[in-house]
Amino acid sequence: MALHQLTVKQLESAEYNPNGSNEYHDGGGLFVRILAKNKCFYFRYKKPATGKKTNIKMGLFGDLTLKQARDKASNFRQLVNDGHDPKETKTTDENQTFGEIAKQFFQINKSYWSDSHYRTTVTRYKNYLEQPLGKKQVEKIKTRELTDILNKVAIAGSYATAAKLSHIIRGVFKHSYQLGVINVPPPELMTLVENKSEPKNHAYLDLSTSQGEKQFKQFVQDVNSVKAGISVAAALNLALHLFLRTGNLISLKLKHFDREKRELQIPKEEMKSGHCDYKIPLSDQAFEIIDQHIELTKPQEFIFESKRSKCGHISERSLNKTKLRLGWNQNDITIHGLRHTATTFLTEKGFPSELTELQLHHRLPGIRGIYNKAHRIEERRQMMQYWSDYIDSLLNNMGQAA
Repeated sequence: MALHQLTVKQLESAEYNPNGSNEYHDGGGLFVRILAKNKCFYFRYKKPATGKKTNIKMGLFGDLTLKQARDKASNFRQLVNDGHDPKETKTTDENQTFGEIAKQFFQINKSYWSDSHYRTTVTRYKNYLEQPLGKKQVEKIKTRELTDILNKVAIAGSYATAAKLSHIIRGVFKHSYQLGVINVPPPELMTLVENKSEPKNHAYLDLSTSQGEKQFKQFVQDVNSVKAGISVAAALNLALHLFLRTGNLISLKLKHFDREKRELQIPKEEMKSGHCDYKIPLSDQAFEIIDQHIELTKPQEFIFESKRSKCGHISERSLNKTKLRLGWNQNDITIHGLRHTATTFLTEKGFPSELTELQLHHRLPGIRGIYNKAHRIEERRQMMQYWSDYIDSLLNNMGQAA
C-alpha cells in the first residue's frame, strides 16, 4: 500500500494538469486518473498468464466512493492472487445475471473441485436455481426470494440439499461482490432457513454423502438377503425399486398389475391425493419381482397376500418388524423415507423434478397439473430403470452407477 493513502478531500480538490501524469495512487494497484471532465478509478495489476502490466477501469469518482473503490480493488487483488484475470471475469451490463455469474463461479472453481463435485454442483444449480434465479440481475434479487427457494426444498424433506444450495448461492454472491456487481457481502442464508429435515417417522438417507451412500448400500444388501415370509420379503425388495407409499405397497392388487404394459395402474380412488389415476412404469427388476411373486404364490386378490390378516394382505407392522430385525429402526430409514432417498438422488443426477413428482404421484402446480395427461410414462420408465440399475450396482459391489 502507499505510505499516504488518498483522502476524499484530495480527490475532490484535484484538478486536471495538462503537463502532469494526473495519476493519484492509493496503493495496492488502485489509482485515480484525473481527466479534463471527470475523475476515474483504475486498478493496475499483472496479468496472471503473461505477467504483463495492465489497467482495468473501475468507475467514475462520484458514482463510486473511495471506500467502494478500495473494496473493489481488494476483490480484484484476490482474483489475481488466485490466478484469475479480472478483465476476463469482469461482467458487463448484459451478463450481470445470476446465471452468467454462476457460470463464471463454476468455471473458476472447476480446477479446485473434483470432477464429481463439479458435476453435482452444476446439476444442483440447474435443477433448483436456474429457473427461478438464472435470468435475474444479482443486485435485484431479494433475500426473501432466496430463503423461499431454500425453504421449499427443506420442507420437501431435503434440508441437506437446501444447505448445499445455500453454499452455491453464497458462492455466486461472493463472486458478484468480488467483481463489484454488488456492494454488500453475501447474505447468511441458512440462518434464515428452517430445519425441516424429514421427521423421524419418515427418516431417509442422503446419498450425496459418502456416509449416506455407505449406509444405503448396507440397507439394500440386508433387504436382499432378508429371511422372512415370502410376501414380506418380496414387498421389502419391491420397495427399494418403487416410490410407493407404504399403504399402497402392501395393498397392491392383482388387477393393478398390467403385465403387457409392464406397469402398475392404481385408480385415483385408492390414492391419498385422489387427483388422478396412478400409473407406475416398472423397471425390469421391479417387473420381475412382481411377476415371479405372483407366479410363485398364486394370490387371489392382493399381490402380497396374507391369509392370517383380516384385510387380506401383509401389514405395515410386518414390514417394520422385519426391518427392525435386520437392525434398521424407524430413526434410520423408513419405507416411506425411501421415496425421499430415491427422488433426491435422481434429481441430483439430472432427472427433471417434474418426473420425480409424477412418480411420487404429487399434483403438479398450475397448468402442468391440469394438462399433463400423458404421465410421461416412457421418460419415467427410463428414470426408474436408472434407479434399479443403481440398486443392482450396490448389490454387485460395483459402486455407484455412472
